[in-house]
Amino acid sequence: MRSVPTLKPTGMTDNAAVVAVGAESRAITKPKPEPAAWRGRLSQHFRAPERKRLYGDVESARSELTKMIADPAVATGAWSSEAKSLLDRASQETLSGDLDCGWRFLHEAQRQTLFGFDLDRLLAQKLALRSEAEEKLQGWRKIAVSKLLDGVPDDAPLERQRTAVREATRIRDEHSDNVYFRFRLLRRQMVVISGALFTLVILFLFALANEPGLGEALRTRELTMPMFWVAMLLGGMGACFSALLTFATSSTELRIPAHLAGVWITATRPLIGAVSGAVALLLLKSGLMNLPADATPWIAPFLFGFSERLVMGAIGKAQKE
Repeated sequence: MRSVPTLKPTGMTDNAAVVAVGAESRAITKPKPEPAAWRGRLSQHFRAPERKRLYGDVESARSELTKMIADPAVATGAWSSEAKSLLDRASQETLSGDLDCGWRFLHEAQRQTLFGFDLDRLLAQKLALRSEAEEKLQGWRKIAVSKLLDGVPDDAPLERQRTAVREATRIRDEHSDNVYFRFRLLRRQMVVISGALFTLVILFLFALANEPGLGEALRTRELTMPMFWVAMLLGGMGACFSALLTFATSSTELRIPAHLAGVWITATRPLIGAVSGAVALLLLKSGLMNLPADATPWIAPFLFGFSERLVMGAIGKAQKE
């Protein structure tokens, strides 16, 4: 990892945001030693794509910062040392696996470098931000970015241009951070449900192997504990399968609180499905749900776990009878 020579700040003459961010910065720990060559190649091969992208963006921003500091036409100050510190923290978070913090530190470092832009580069940044807002942003963010950029004429003072571009960039970065955070939440839910489904399938196969006559017993009026276990396993499998289908079609535009609430709901889906499978078995054995198909004792618990509407409909019908 390349390092940028530390420059002593020439004074706190930049925007007040530099001072605010600097006051909140944590102490940077010493970098970890570089791994052996083969270990480095192996870790690169199996590293997650988003971690590779973050690592590349951090190093690209570090290279750009080095060029800016070396340019005699750029007035370095508190922003340059603060940007370097933020990039170091982004690298540390990337190595530790906290990608959300890594992206936030990287974005803040990139916003700090705006204090080193001249007027021509700021105007180019305004044009890019305006086009990106039209294409990617929605709702209040799109309106806010447009008003920030259009409200400052191109002949306005340089400091005013920097403030507008920096705030518009912050709104854009906040949207990007939220989108990728929702993606990671959704992926975490899918991993949990996939693991639960795999476990339930293994337990189901194990139950069938240890109870050879279970299929015939399910078609009788007899009710045993192994039947309950199999019905609950089938119901849990149906619930997990339903959850995976829901994740495949769910939108990442949901608000983060809704996604966080969905994490806890996801954890209860196998349990709800297991109870639904047991209810299906009880209805079949009691005769309240009379379905003559031979495969019904196997399919009904799975379907009850797959759809809660079947459970409520069957219970409502049983109450009327």
